[in-house]
Amino acid sequence: MFPWTKWEDFQAGMYDLTYTAEQVLAAASLLSDVDEFHEVATEMVRAWPIAAHHNLKNMWTGRNAWIGQASALYAYGVPNIATRIAWGTLNLDQQRAANSVAERVRIEREQRHVGQTLFAL
Repeated sequence: MFPWTKWEDFQAGMYDLTYTAEQVLAAASLLSDVDEFHEVATEMVRAWPIAAHHNLKNMWTGRNAWIGQASALYAYGVPNIATRIAWGTLNLDQQRAANSVAERVRIEREQRHVGQTLFAL
């Protein structure tokens, strides 16, 4: 396993504690646009294989949340705290649609990586 300092999301600022109102709006916009979210999330899991492997294979829960947070960071430089705030601005239908996209991206990734280990990335 790679240490957390090697995770691409960490290196890009996922856990920064400062954010702007514009970042919250950008995250909400991404999560509420299923086509853009799917495109960005698919690209993100390919571009960040170490973070994706750790967060999608080893987490018991929160995989959909990580996909949303990492996608907002990847596309717009939004730290996860701002994406969590943005999530609360979405209505229930938008949240369900975003979760469906994240689940689809996760399943597509799993199908591409059947039988691979972290060291085969």
